[in-house]
Amino acid sequence: MRHDLQSVFRALRREPRFTALAVLTFALGISAATAIFTVVNRVVLQAVPYPDPSRIVYFGWAWNRGAHSGSLSARKFQFWHDQTHVFDGVATFRSFTASFGFGQSEPDIQGLRVTADYLRVVGSTPAIGRLFSADETQLGGPPVAILSHQLWESHYGLDRAVLNKQVRVDGTLYTVIGVMPAGFRVAESFDQPQILLPLVFSPTDLEFKGNDYNVVARLAPHVTLAQARAAVAAVMPRFRTAYPDLIEPEDVGVILADYRDLFLGTYATALWILLGATGFVLLLTCANVANLLLARAIKRRREIGIRSALGATQGRLVRLFVTEGIVIALLAAVVGVAMSMWGLHTLVRLAPSVLRGGEEPRPDAVVLAFSIGLALLTGTVLGAVHAIPTLRTHKYQGRLPGVLIGAESALAIVLLIGAGLLITSLTRMLSVDLGFQGPACSRRLFRARPRGTIRRLESGRSTNVSSRDCTPSPASSMPPACRPCRSTAA
Repeated sequence: MRHDLQSVFRALRREPRFTALAVLTFALGISAATAIFTVVNRVVLQAVPYPDPSRIVYFGWAWNRGAHSGSLSARKFQFWHDQTHVFDGVATFRSFTASFGFGQSEPDIQGLRVTADYLRVVGSTPAIGRLFSADETQLGGPPVAILSHQLWESHYGLDRAVLNKQVRVDGTLYTVIGVMPAGFRVAESFDQPQILLPLVFSPTDLEFKGNDYNVVARLAPHVTLAQARAAVAAVMPRFRTAYPDLIEPEDVGVILADYRDLFLGTYATALWILLGATGFVLLLTCANVANLLLARAIKRRREIGIRSALGATQGRLVRLFVTEGIVIALLAAVVGVAMSMWGLHTLVRLAPSVLRGGEEPRPDAVVLAFSIGLALLTGTVLGAVHAIPTLRTHKYQGRLPGVLIGAESALAIVLLIGAGLLITSLTRMLSVDLGFQGPACSRRLFRARPRGTIRRLESGRSTNVSSRDCTPSPASSMPPACRPCRSTAA
């Protein structure tokens, strides 16, 4: 094998123009496939950044007129948290923006208020320190905080002595009880939180009837989604009896959805189709490179004859050309992955709403394994095609270039038809009547709160950090109602 590699590299160095043309042509197809697969891997395969996401469900509220809300009111959340026993935990959360630190020039940070079960539901624990306790999410509980790894690194230099220190958030002091791991992120949030605070419901929150809180739950072991839905439906009459003022004439009640489906929406199908389209592009580049290799192999008949005269068997010659195809493919994979970074940047600029979490996707171990596997597979096939002229019995050798050209033309036609269908589908999607005016409802998913410092309720701490307190609902099949924001003193 080492001798074959040395022979391949010598042959490629002797023909630099051929090598560059083959590698760059092949790299175009690999870069397109790698860029799209990176987005698919991030948006579809890793849509939910939590362990065992199939066990997480999302609560919503339905009406018999066919409308759904992907959230619950504070009172509804409290009821389902206390009454159902098919979940390992039921939690809700609320994002906010607030000032941080003791200086006047400190920039605002993004934060997340969570109930006691939230981190258990999403399957995450602090890297150091502990979780919130139930007492800390009640009125009058001690003000505590969990820092993000980024905030811990930027403000405290990864000093483990940060535990039990106090931090100031919008003028209120909180005691640090933990630090989240570096990889923690919130699936619903574009701007990742830098601090977690307990979410405490005030009497005003509990009296408000609007569905403002995203609610998630983790199924108990051995409980299926169908069983959880049946259990929730069985509890619904108790809710109607206990809170008749929260029931509207058209209410159907609470519904459960698979948490993963809420983040895919129409993106999953579109991205898989796009990945299939890049597969056609890769096949086109493979056909082009195969033609180049075949033409080169025909020119090397004299070399092949000399090798055969010196005792090289057909198997040895086939192995040599397959090795050459794999080497070219691997070189193209290196160039293609580098080119895919530019393609990713372009994709993010064209469709930023597809991605959650704020950061641009980068090729990870899965993507690199995909690219290498793709290169090895296509390189082996190309090498086999390259080796055909070395065989003594190749009835259709003269027809092979024509066959490849015909296949390339057919793939080009299919690709053009597929691109036209994609453009048509996208145009129809954008022209769907949403039932409301977009600009007027551009902030419909956010609940506004007045700016000001944290209040204290009944000699306890307040429930909300000032400023911009909002939580976006995920893209889902449960379209949230477009209602005006309500300013509340939480």
